[in-house]
Amino acid sequence: MRNTVTAFLFLLLFAFVTFAQETKLEVKSSVNSTNGVTATTYDFTTGSNKYYGGTNGATEVQTGVWGMIAGDANGDGGVFAEDYTAYQTNQGNEGYLISDFNMDGGVFAEDYTLYQVNQGKETQVP
Repeated sequence: MRNTVTAFLFLLLFAFVTFAQETKLEVKSSVNSTNGVTATTYDFTTGSNKYYGGTNGATEVQTGVWGMIAGDANGDGGVFAEDYTAYQTNQGNEGYLISDFNMDGGVFAEDYTLYQVNQGKETQVP
């Protein structure tokens, strides 16, 4: 099932859709919206070409479905050693935690896997 992000924007002339979610790198649409309305729907899941920075700004979460890059526990715009420290601190704990990268309600091996595959990646949003 594909999810779309509905962004409510006050558009003047041109605006890019940007979206941020805790533990994920901020993303930005690859094209601007010029339709002059106050709300727009933009489906980020359909391809890397939907993201500013292409494959550097997104990851293929399953065949043909693209999503935000997980692993940014401290929200500094990149997946680095400090994020691994947050994972280690919370490993095995359940609840809403900054190192629950897959957002399943706990910090387990799957979260480390997401950190590991995304280590060194940074947001492409200027």
